[in-house]
Amino acid sequence: DSQWIGPAMRVAVGVAAATLSLFLGEWISLHGQKTFARGLTGLGLALFYLSFYSGFGFYHLLPQVTAFLLMCLTTAAAAMLALHYDSQAVALLGLAGGYLTAVLLSTGENQMWVLAGYTSMLNLGALAIVYAKRWPALEYLAWPATALLYLGWSSQWLDDETRLAAWGWLSLSFALFFAASLLGARLWLLALNTGAYFAGAYFLLDHQYHSSMGAFSVALALPHALLARAVWNRDRRLGELAAVIAAVLLTLAIPIQFSGFRITMLWSLEAAALTWAGARFHQSRLQAGVFLLFGLVFIRLLMVDAEMSLQQPYATFANQRFLTFAVAAASLWIASRFAPTREFQTVTYGAGHLILLWALGMEIAGWARRTSDPQDVANVESTGISILMAVYASALVVAGVALRSALNRILGLGLFVLVIVKLYLLDV
Repeated sequence: DSQWIGPAMRVAVGVAAATLSLFLGEWISLHGQKTFARGLTGLGLALFYLSFYSGFGFYHLLPQVTAFLLMCLTTAAAAMLALHYDSQAVALLGLAGGYLTAVLLSTGENQMWVLAGYTSMLNLGALAIVYAKRWPALEYLAWPATALLYLGWSSQWLDDETRLAAWGWLSLSFALFFAASLLGARLWLLALNTGAYFAGAYFLLDHQYHSSMGAFSVALALPHALLARAVWNRDRRLGELAAVIAAVLLTLAIPIQFSGFRITMLWSLEAAALTWAGARFHQSRLQAGVFLLFGLVFIRLLMVDAEMSLQQPYATFANQRFLTFAVAAASLWIASRFAPTREFQTVTYGAGHLILLWALGMEIAGWARRTSDPQDVANVESTGISILMAVYASALVVAGVALRSALNRILGLGLFVLVIVKLYLLDV
């Protein structure tokens, strides 16, 4: 307080205390006091960080570059001491100090590539230690710390001119942690890393490259599909998660890249392909994803495609709406062909006939509105739909008898019951 010990001496005392702590930690460790020795080692590293930062931030004795290099050396020393003592706690302390270095030595200038390169090297070293020593706690620190540094930089410097550069940094970090999740079989890291990367990349690129974002989603799905194939026999859980992520990315790519009825058709075909893949690789767990996709298809058919505005006049059956419903019905029948269970087969097969009958009914209603007098439209629609249902029911029963299919016969007879009820309650 009386300035007998000046700023330079205070920093020197801090460095001396840090060196003494490390020396005592080594000496006590050699005498068997492992736990206490690790505490002294951690104290020494913390004092080094504090001393070097004080020399830069409090007393302005050290230039930024010198302080940065000294703190980098401290981080490297922490990694070496962690390996020397086989101590995960020392590694965590050194890694935390490394990430704090980027914050403590900030000068308020935009040095994105310096920050990106520094954090990438720090992550690479941390992940190498994780792979060598099996210390997953380092990953629990590395990923959030990297995300916080990235978000901190983005909140201040992100604009239209820096979006591509920010995407480059984001992609580099994604690649590092993707490799880490592959080598360490970290399911949470794979899901979190991919989800955050896709959301961040979409936010950065969609403004200028919207027309290519569907292709980007497919490109991101590709390495996950390859990962699923590579590890399927060795690590089934990791393979299943990678396959699910690939399927989700492909599902998102469709509405991102396309619009209108194409979304419904492509979702239908994707659901059929997933059913085939589940049968091919004996994965019944894909059944939930197939049901979810077909649920989305049904919602779009009901809310969007059924209300599709068709240019007048339009040809019966030769129009976009009927094509969309026909593809959805065909996809359901393909799914029933490869269904893993009898219940799944019954539901998808029946749903395919329901959607096709729905589409045919809309075509008859449209034909009636185009060709009948206004006062006769309702009668022509009702009569035409009754005839359609009767013919369809007859075809199902005939097919059931010819193919010895009980399901077709049941569906046909059930439809006949609906025709009779409709005749008595409405048509007569």
